[in-house]
Amino acid sequence: MLFPPGIENLFASMLGHAVDEVADGSSDPLTRSILRWVGRVQSQILLRWRPLVQSGARCGIGQRMPDGEVVNCREAAIGSCGFCGLHTCLHHAMIDENANILCFRCLHEAARLMRARTEPNPPRVRPEPEAGEPRRPGIEGDERSERRRYLRVLGLRDPVTSTELDETFRELMRKHHPDRATENKRAAAEKRCKAITEAYHWIQNHQKKAA
Repeated sequence: MLFPPGIENLFASMLGHAVDEVADGSSDPLTRSILRWVGRVQSQILLRWRPLVQSGARCGIGQRMPDGEVVNCREAAIGSCGFCGLHTCLHHAMIDENANILCFRCLHEAARLMRARTEPNPPRVRPEPEAGEPRRPGIEGDERSERRRYLRVLGLRDPVTSTELDETFRELMRKHHPDRATENKRAAAEKRCKAITEAYHWIQNHQKKAA
């Protein structure tokens, strides 16, 4: 159903307002919080999702079938992932209260990296050099070397701002995302995206520590 110009804005604001009224009448704090979240999502959905849904775009997120084959989902797309830029449907996305979208592939990769960062690492102990053997660089030298290596993966050079880092990461993820690659190049694309994501989060974390 198509609405006349301006009506969608009114309809969206009415939906959100109605839910807020119900939320204000609830005595349960969790219910109030959930209803207000729903109201904020409702006020954004018609405005942000309708054009793509009406265009007939389909979800491009790959899903593994029982026989092991990976095929793209063909559900109607509601929008594009804020990181990789791929179209995604309601079933393969996480949505915040402003109707911003994060696809499950990027969400799972972020969760994997978070687990890797929180796992305890053994202390880095270097053996003492033998007599006459040149002393190797310390941990700080290793970190500088690691930073240069990760910057090369992203095609960046110091100094790098957080904004430049974020924009480069999103651009590279869109360019090399496995779902954009042909079947024979998908494994290489997945390896490339994994390296890009690892480099991005390593540099991001170390810049936050240095700030």
